Amino acid sequence: MKMSLNLRPQTEQLISNVFASYCQSYKETLASGFAPWTSRRTIHESNQVHRFLNAYRKNGKNIITWTELPIPMGKDTAHIDGFIIDEDRKCIYFIEAKRFSRPSQFDSLKEDVHRLYKIAHDIYVNDQHFKGLDLLEYDSFLITLADIWENKSNWTQAVVENWRKHSWDLECIYSVTIASEIQNIFEDYNLIYTLMPIFDATEYKKEVEIERHEFSPAANPSILVYADEVGFEPLLAAVNKKKHKG
Repeated sequence: MKMSLNLRPQTEQLISNVFASYCQSYKETLASGFAPWTSRRTIHESNQVHRFLNAYRKNGKNIITWTELPIPMGKDTAHIDGFIIDEDRKCIYFIEAKRFSRPSQFDSLKEDVHRLYKIAHDIYVNDQHFKGLDLLEYDSFLITLADIWENKSNWTQAVVENWRKHSWDLECIYSVTIASEIQNIFEDYNLIYTLMPIFDATEYKKEVEIERHEFSPAANPSILVYADEVGFEPLLAAVNKKKHKG
């Protein structure tokens, strides 16, 4: 997805600050002598989501967080690991978390990214309402979280040493990484995140007001798969204008 020009610039700094607080909570726990891992040095990924949500809640008042959010996928139901509604900043965040110890787990997170963007685009193209929210009123983002013990293999060591490059590999046809960080927490244990935009409400509202030529690459909603080339918000605005005219 082509990155929107008007995404609130403070969002990147906010998430960086939340990540720092999130990492500090791990450091304080592990420095106490508590060793909450198995002999194989694994910490369940649910801790990532809970601690990140707790860290985010410290940065505002009108914030709702949720875990294992159900998402309809045809006849099935998927679950998003974490979800944040920030009413003051008019932002929502979808969160997916993984433990990285082998390449297949990285590939699984990449699949989660692609799946979530596809679901989000389908919702935006249809009624734009999601769990009681009017999505067109919120900027929305995807955050991926992961932890990794760098001494497990050559692969884990390579990921830690060059996380920025690996973070780009999480991108799919819809997405772009606008921020990523890694922080060493304890011995060879590291925490990681990436931030990706889904929708820019300000950009969309501007596009709705613009009178464009009748020809539009968004005459068919399915063309939204090319949002990385044109920009998701202009395409969505064109689709919705066509709906209203019809």
